[in-house]
Amino acid sequence: MPFLPLVLYNFLPYLNLRERYFGILLASLTSIISFGMLGFSATYAVFSFGVATALCMLLSAYFALLYATVNFKK
Repeated sequence: MPFLPLVLYNFLPYLNLRERYFGILLASLTSIISFGMLGFSATYAVFSFGVATALCMLLSAYFALLYATVNFKK
């Protein structure tokens, strides 16, 4: 489950909002890059898997950031 770190950063009570954003962005960026590199494959199945997974990770990161913003308690 590559999106698990994105969800876990939202439930750490000792992190402020900036630290949550940084953790979510860093975790999602590494996953998007690694799955996006599969998009350079000449094999269509590997190419489509990499591109589809990278796009899903991008959406997961967006919704994790949105959830972190809405659910943040000062």
